[in-house]
Amino acid sequence: MANLGSKLKAYRNSKKLTLEQLAQALNSKYSNAKISKGRLSRWENDKEEPKLSSLKLLADYFDVSLDNLIGLNEETVSNTTPEYLLKDKSPSNKDGISWQDIDLPYLGEVPDELKRYFHAISKVYVNYHPEIIQSKKIKDEIKISKYIGLQIKKLRKSLDMDQQTFADKIGTLRINVSRYENGLRNVNSEMLFKIAKEFNIDINYFFPKI
Repeated sequence: MANLGSKLKAYRNSKKLTLEQLAQALNSKYSNAKISKGRLSRWENDKEEPKLSSLKLLADYFDVSLDNLIGLNEETVSNTTPEYLLKDKSPSNKDGISWQDIDLPYLGEVPDELKRYFHAISKVYVNYHPEIIQSKKIKDEIKISKYIGLQIKKLRKSLDMDQQTFADKIGTLRINVSRYENGLRNVNSEMLFKIAKEFNIDINYFFPKI
């Protein structure tokens, strides 16, 4: 995740906290945190990636958005992505359309660099997260993929769309939407961000509240 370690350190320093003090503050404020000084150090030095549940705690504690914390907000994309990646060089687009023209890169092939970002995020949530599963709002046996699927279904129905229309909007097959909604197929991070962008919702919508 782009500059996550340096961001965590900067946020910690802005509050004038040592690693130990931050660990104590997190564990005191959030009963399910279980974050040690050593773990914070590994996160800041990019030696270990926090789970999604921990990222949400950190974002809440520092009062920043999850997108901002992991470095995938629009400002970060425009400021850190090499200029050559901001143009679609496909034969059908000889002059090159900027990402701004299409409101982020969800048309055409996704560049390898962006795929690496998505892959890094996917590693955070594709596994089961005990801290989330134990939430009072979800039964212990429900997998995170099932919860995400239910949220997608809830979103689709709130938009008064059938599965085919929804699938067309996000560029996939109707059968995939059905599998997502029924927890039969994991939704990768690229698709989650695509849905969030398409329908102008916060990425946190897909995950249980802390």
